[in-house]
This record gives sequence, structure tokens and C-alpha cells, in this order.
Amino acid sequence: SLGLAKKLKSSYPDIQIILGGPNCGSKRSAVFSHNIDFVNYYFYGPSLFNFKWFIYYILTGQQKLIEDLPGVISANKESFSFTVLEDDINEVDELDYDDYFRSLDQLGLNKVLNPILPIETSRGCYWAEKSGCTFCAVNGSHKQFVEMKKNVVRKYLQSLNKYSTRCRGLRAIDSVIPPEFTKGGFPDLNFKNIYYQVRTNLTRADLKQISSKGITLLQAGIEALSTDVLSLMNKGTDKLTNILFLKNCSDFSIEVIWNLLYLLPGEGSSYYSEYIRLIPFLYHLQPPTGLHEINYSDYSYYKEHADYFHLELDPCIELYQNLYPFDTEEIEKLAYFYKISNKDQLLTPDKVNRLDKLSSLLNQWKKRHAKIHDYRKSLYLEYPNRLIDNRYEQQKIYYCDEIDKVILNASYEKITLFQINRLFDDINCSIIEKHLQNLVEKGILLSDRNCFLNLLSDNNR
Repeated sequence: SLGLAKKLKSSYPDIQIILGGPNCGSKRSAVFSHNIDFVNYYFYGPSLFNFKWFIYYILTGQQKLIEDLPGVISANKESFSFTVLEDDINEVDELDYDDYFRSLDQLGLNKVLNPILPIETSRGCYWAEKSGCTFCAVNGSHKQFVEMKKNVVRKYLQSLNKYSTRCRGLRAIDSVIPPEFTKGGFPDLNFKNIYYQVRTNLTRADLKQISSKGITLLQAGIEALSTDVLSLMNKGTDKLTNILFLKNCSDFSIEVIWNLLYLLPGEGSSYYSEYIRLIPFLYHLQPPTGLHEINYSDYSYYKEHADYFHLELDPCIELYQNLYPFDTEEIEKLAYFYKISNKDQLLTPDKVNRLDKLSSLLNQWKKRHAKIHDYRKSLYLEYPNRLIDNRYEQQKIYYCDEIDKVILNASYEKITLFQINRLFDDINCSIIEKHLQNLVEKGILLSDRNCFLNLLSDNNR
């Protein structure tokens, strides 16, 4: 963006150039304004309201008043007041993409481009507002959750229906899907490929509801398949809830994008061993994009409390040094990501060995999942007493007695050991536990803290 701005300014010196977005956060825009002379103004924070006044002042020749607009910094300004004027998310204008699609047609790009239209229906994150994940910094210092009113959402999104044949779908920039949408608050649209970010606490009914509205691509905050690791992240969820989410998404043909994170403060090598045992049982579920080292970002809990977690964090400035001809001190103010200078203390040889095994196993997961063409036939009960397991190259067939079938039929949702025992009033608990252990060893049933969940793909509830 800066490179393009520089070329434009050199060719047309009198035009006004403005920049906005996350990289124009308060301290970063201050650095740019002190070191760059070809950008006139920087907008930080929500700016729809400010931008209208900016345009008005430009058109009426009142540029001096722009200096007083909250959230706007002019070039070479010596002092700054980093106040942000929050827009009302419900004051939204109808989006008009007619010129954009007309340009595509005129340039012949309509034959090679199939765009996605961005939308916004909420700001902030209700979990970050309440507690927040330790590594998350998506909303910076603005974590308050605000969602658009139902009637505004309907009018706003339905105005885009006329573009449904011209693009692949809609992509919400929301940090998390508004809870109201799981209760029928999302309007009927012509789009069938709508993207949202979600937490994994969505129920089966929630997922059925949003998928019926065309929300069929989700980026899910799974991050881990261990309750202990999820607790370290302060995710507010657990292992079985995350896996149940993946099961339910497959039932409703919802595509899930998710990551598996590693190298958290306090993370033990045993967690990787837990994954290595677990993952082969999940080959029929959607795999993660890969194994990713956790990012330490500005505004995150890890960054703000680095001393508590014994983290020695240095700004990642190498890339910025190649981009900007600024002093090192100024470049450090631009850094958003931080690296661990004491990484060797966290990444022990034992962890490296287990991570190599885990990485290889994730690749196997992706390959095996790609070969499973019928999810519902990947692990299912066949009348009267057979269980067919197609998760692996070689099909496996197990015999299930009546106790097994009762347990499996009761554990499509997470169920406790106490609840299972209550299903068998006349059978000794030790017998039930042997059946549970047998199903767990075969990877048909998962257990976690005296709770159980089956991995069956034939959801015949």
C-alpha cells in the first residue's frame, strides 16, 4: 500500500492519500507520520463516521478541522491524542459494488476472477470481553463485543443478494459469529458459501441452523485437542467439545478451517504423546491446516504478562528492516509479532522428537481423510450387531453386544460416567467399565475426565 501510495503521490502531487486498517494502530500511525511524507492522513480504529466528516471537510475547504477528528493523524503532526470515536455498527450504508463488477466486465477480468464480498455484522469478541484466550490479540485493545441489530442485518445483507451470481460468497470479518445467528437471526440469502469465525461451543442445533442459511465455511478456534492445553490457553472449552464440534460440522457438510498450536508456556511433552495416540482415531474428521508454533502478538495476554510466563520476547523486526528505511527504534514500534529469545528452554530435544512424529501423523491424517469420500460410512453401526470401521486403509469389523450399543447410542453427545451407569440399573459398574475400556482402546469411544463421546459417523439420532 505504501509503495503504491508513493508512486501515486509522485505522479499526482496534489491528491490526498489516506491509509487505515489494523497496521495503522495508534503507535504505528505515529511512526509512519513521522517518517513518510507521501501519505496525508492515517485513520486508526473504527472510521466510518470520521471518514464522512473527513470527506465533508475536504470538499468544503475546511482541512484545518480534520486535525480535530478523533482517530485521524495527519502527516508530520508533532503531538497526538489517540482517542477513538466508536462508530455505531447499526448506522451502515447500503453497499454498492456496481462499479466494481462493471470494471471487472470492462477489463475482461470477470472470466478469471470470482471474488468474495466482505461483510461485518459484529465487532469485538464476547469471550475476549469476558475472559479471553491467552494468545489472542485480534481486536487489539478494543475487545467489547457489539453485534448489529437483527433488522439492520437483514436489510444490510439482503441488499447484497443482487451480487450472488457474480461472486463465490461472503466473508465476515467478525472475530466471532454473533450468537443471535444461531437462533434464527441470520436472514435468508442467495449466497451458499458464507464464512464466519466461531467458537467450538456451538451446539448441533446451532450448526444446523447456520448451515441452513448458507454459512458453510467456518474458521474454528479449536487450537488444541487436549483439555490441559486448552486450559493453558484459557479457551473455555475442552477436548471432547472440540471433537464433537468437528463431528457435527461433518454431519452438516460444513467445511472447517482450524489450526493445531504448540510451544505454549507450561506445555509438557506428554501432551504431544496424547495427540499421537488420539489422531489416528480422528482420520474421518476434518484435519487441521497444520501444526503451528503459537504467535506472541502485541496486545495479547502473553505479551502483556511475559514476565509471569517467563517469556523473553523480542520484536520481530527483520522483515520491517527490509521494508522500511527507518531507525531501529522506530521499526521496533511497528512490530506486531514477537519472538522468544529463550526458545531453547521451551523446545527441549524430547519435544522436538515428539513434534516430528506429530507432524508426520498430521500429514497422514490429511492423506487418509482425503480418501474418505462418504463420511457417514466411515465408522458406523450395522444392524444387528456389527460395527464397521473404514477410517483406515484396511476395513475393520467389530462385534457389539447390547451393552456396547446402549453406550454408543447414548454418547453421540458428551455423557458422564455417572449418566452411563444409570442406564444399567441391574448391571454391575465394573462390567460397564470393562465395556467402556474396550471401546476406548479401539478408538470408537473417547474419554476425558470421566466424560465420554463416541466417534460414530452415522448420526441416526
